[in-house]
Amino acid sequence: MSPRYAALAALLALFAHIGPAHSAPADDEDDEDEEEIADTPASPSLTPPAPAGASAVVTKREDHAAAEDDKPETTLGVSFSYYAMRTEADFLTPVITLDHGPLHLETRYNYEAIDTGSFFVGYTFSGGDTVSFSITPILGAVYGDNAGVAPGLEASVSWKDFDFYTESEYYIDHHDHHRNYLTSWNEIGWRPIPPLRVALVTQRTRTVDEGRDVQRGALLQWTLKRGATLGLNFFNPTSDRRYTIGSIAFQY
Repeated sequence: MSPRYAALAALLALFAHIGPAHSAPADDEDDEDEEEIADTPASPSLTPPAPAGASAVVTKREDHAAAEDDKPETTLGVSFSYYAMRTEADFLTPVITLDHGPLHLETRYNYEAIDTGSFFVGYTFSGGDTVSFSITPILGAVYGDNAGVAPGLEASVSWKDFDFYTESEYYIDHHDHHRNYLTSWNEIGWRPIPPLRVALVTQRTRTVDEGRDVQRGALLQWTLKRGATLGLNFFNPTSDRRYTIGSIAFQY
């Protein structure tokens, strides 16, 4: 007899032996064993239920997986925006964000003002299903050519292919309250296809002095693979003071 048929015969003999053993009356010791097996949670991936030792290992693995799922997610974001100006010098604005669960950290340069940096701490509240939202109150310190504090807010709402995003802050100067200033960036966006997002944008900022209190423009964004996004902004398109912002952002 070949080894394959010998193994098959041995397996059939084993099942034939196990079958009567389960159907025969059990003594007290067998009852205790059956009680232990009944009290042991069955593994969903094993049929029939695994023995107590194996079941305990599976349960621990499931608990560990659940604990891993409960761990706060950490996300790092890096973006660079290049302002191509017509009436003043070009400049670059880098922004770095770190989110660990609801904790939000952010640092910027040339955002509140030229040659000025800032660091923010915030806490994110988010939720929703059909309409999702995210609200992050922030508080920051501003340093460099301008020095002060800046409470603010970052928030977004999305529904289907539409979304609204805003980030605003009120800069409070340490030395001169006449330099206090509100800066704001607002977008209303739409995704006609998954990688493409188009938006109408308004901003009020100190970094650009174009003779307008609120500047208006349009934004095109294209999401690449691996979390990279390219952006192109056109502000004041009908004015002699128009300018363009090219941006690239990465998320890890």
